[in-house]
Amino acid sequence: MIPKTSREKRKKTYLKLRNKGDKTQEEASKAVGVDQTTGSRWESEGNGSNMKNHNASTPPDKRVTIHKKEKPEIYERAKEEKIHHV
Repeated sequence: MIPKTSREKRKKTYLKLRNKGDKTQEEASKAVGVDQTTGSRWESEGNGSNMKNHNASTPPDKRVTIHKKEKPEIYERAKEEKIHHV
């Protein structure tokens, strides 16, 4: 078993490599000497959730809320723009 301090250093190094965005889970895991499933678990614990280049299966939600009273104006502008482009 890996001593706790060594394990913590490996985890920290692994997460740094992944956060930079230039290493895959497999590459980062090999670099610190742990199994890929260990690296994956470290990420899922929340410490690696803000990675720049991780393989997320769901893209971030970029929708915005539009106030009800603004919707008719937006609809009209979109309709006018469509007419001009036809």
